[in-house]
Amino acid sequence: MSKRIKDSLDVLRLIRDSYHKDKTVRISTLRTRAINTVSKRGVDAKTVFAHLVGKNVSSKISAHKFDELLRVWLENNSMNLKDSYLLDADNQDKRVINEFFGNPHVLDTPKATDLNDPPESTRVETTIYRILRDTALSREVKIRQNYQCQLCSATIQLGDGSYYAEGHHVKPLGRPYNGPDTIDNIICVCPTCHVLLDYKAIELDKSKLPNVSPEYIDFHNHEIYGRY
Repeated sequence: MSKRIKDSLDVLRLIRDSYHKDKTVRISTLRTRAINTVSKRGVDAKTVFAHLVGKNVSSKISAHKFDELLRVWLENNSMNLKDSYLLDADNQDKRVINEFFGNPHVLDTPKATDLNDPPESTRVETTIYRILRDTALSREVKIRQNYQCQLCSATIQLGDGSYYAEGHHVKPLGRPYNGPDTIDNIICVCPTCHVLLDYKAIELDKSKLPNVSPEYIDFHNHEIYGRY
C-alpha cells in the first residue's frame, strides 16, 4: 500500500468514527482533527493533507470538494469519494481502497431462499423483526475478520466462492439502547450466532473481541444477556 493511500485511509477511518459518535461536528473540523492525529506519528500535517486531496496526482481535488465528497460518503454512503481515490491508484492500492469502502457487487448480503420450496406449498405470512444492516462499517469488520465468526470461528463459503457473514452491533442501535454505529461496536458473526445474540442467549468474552470497546461488551453481558 502506498504512503498516500495509507495516510488517507487512516484519516478517513478517524473521521468516520468521530462522525458516528457526534454528527453535529463540522466536516472541516473532523478533517482537521483527524489529520492532526495522524501527523502525531511523525508525518507532517501538510503532507497528510496533500495525500488526502491527492495534491501530487492528476486527480487532485480542492479541500472544499473533498469535504463535499466526504459529507455525502458519511451521510449517504456515496462512493464518489472512493472513485476519486481509485483514479490514480495501482492494483494493490485499488484492492485496499475497495476493501475499505466496500464493494457492493461482492459484499452485498444475499437474500435467503428455500431451494426446495414447491410453488403449490401453503404459505403463512410471518413478520420477522431481525434487521440485517450491510453498511460500509459492517463490511469493513467482516473483511478484517476474513468473514470468520468471532464467536464460534465458523466460516461460510457460498456456491459462487464468496464468503458470507453478518455484522452485529454489540450495544444495539436505536431505542431503548441507543448504541453507536461505530467500528468498535460491531462484530463479525455467522447467522446462527447472530440469532442467538438477538435472542439474548450468548454471553460475550472480551478476550475473543479485542476490536470491541469493553464498555459495549459489559453492556451486552449485563443489559442484554442479563444473567448475572
